[in-house]
Amino acid sequence: MMPRTAVPERFRVLNHVGTPGKHRNGGSYDTWTTFARAAGSYEVRYRTSADFEYCSVCGVFQSCNTCGCYDRDGVQCTLRPIIISAEEAAAHYAHAVSHGVLMAD
Repeated sequence: MMPRTAVPERFRVLNHVGTPGKHRNGGSYDTWTTFARAAGSYEVRYRTSADFEYCSVCGVFQSCNTCGCYDRDGVQCTLRPIIISAEEAAAHYAHAVSHGVLMAD
């Protein structure tokens, strides 16, 4: 396993590469996962190149207004971000490096 000190505070892993010319609103989007250190563990968020509403917690194309986890009175998402251990993050980082899917920031 990779030493914990070798894992950056924040890194991105490419999940899918969209088709050039279609990656914004043409149906073939880039998707990636962002890992960010938070109090000794890592917070996981999902992202896309699409110009559509996208849930960064679930990683799905969805409007907050149609999600059952959105508090309309408090005007906020009630979903908690995914938190993983530093060891799990190190495994994701090592996999991304070995498979060439680590994205530059």
